[in-house]
Amino acid sequence: MGAGAGALVWMSAVSPLLAADIPAALDAGVSIAIAPDWSMGGSQNMLDEFRFAHAWGKTHWNERLSPKDIVVMGTSRAATVLALEHKLGKLENGHLADIAVFGGDVRMPYDAILAARPRDVRLVMVNGVVLYGDGELEAAGPARPGCETIDICGSRKFLCVATTATTDKLDQTYARIHAALSRALAELDALTPGDGFNFAPVAPLVRCE
Repeated sequence: MGAGAGALVWMSAVSPLLAADIPAALDAGVSIAIAPDWSMGGSQNMLDEFRFAHAWGKTHWNERLSPKDIVVMGTSRAATVLALEHKLGKLENGHLADIAVFGGDVRMPYDAILAARPRDVRLVMVNGVVLYGDGELEAAGPARPGCETIDICGSRKFLCVATTATTDKLDQTYARIHAALSRALAELDALTPGDGFNFAPVAPLVRCE
């Protein structure tokens, strides 16, 4: 990136009408990261964001952005834009080891990531700790306080939410958190009956296709 070129975070799925001119920014030496906005106005997760960005590039920019370009924008380039490249974005000694493993064609890894759906996420590590993945890999997660089994689009997964610490309710499981949110949203709706707005039930973790 050239001196003074700057950085840009591209939230591609927010609105096609607001899509930035990414090729022009790249030509100007701008460092570009990609990220989702929020599920109500954009994509539900990074996988959706990747696919939208790649499809937009194919349709409007003559395939200027390759699958690798898109993935790099969401990983190492994102870390650089946030000035966290010394901790995140690379599989290197001294980094935090935030890792996601996807199923797919190993001969075309970046294409496999763009094609992945939530059920295709095989394993997730945060700071080197296994916290999510396929059910048969649950033994890799923390033994205490243990993990939970959840269904993601017909695929059995494990999810490790609770910790052994009780500070700030860190010992809460996903089931307890979901139950608490469900009660709170129902109580909120009951305060304004008939207004046409309902917050319950809690939205699902992912949309299944």
